[in-house]
Amino acid sequence: MKRDNDYLRTLLLKFEADDSALVFVSRELNPSQEKSKFGYHVELLCDAGFMRPVSTSDYRVTSQGHDFLESIRDEAIWEKTKAGVNKIGGATLSVFASIAVAYGKQAIEDKLGLKL
Repeated sequence: MKRDNDYLRTLLLKFEADDSALVFVSRELNPSQEKSKFGYHVELLCDAGFMRPVSTSDYRVTSQGHDFLESIRDEAIWEKTKAGVNKIGGATLSVFASIAVAYGKQAIEDKLGLKL
């Protein structure tokens, strides 16, 4: 299965909006394609340190995950980040996050006149 960065962002936004601190991942023998995609992408978020398992089927967003979400929340920054990654032909998730942070810092400098 291929990693879908838009889906990762959508999941993080969804998890943050949910009042529950935990995300449940079903462990079925023959999951639907959507459940399989969901579980796989939650595991990718764990691999990156953005989520952490708290039991065999429950996960939570980490502080690092919230930080990543802050860097990609703004739609304009998200689109710039994706365009930048496409220009270089792809990137690891950590490089993807670094590019988003750089665009976020640029936006802060432009709006507040602060050099970060």
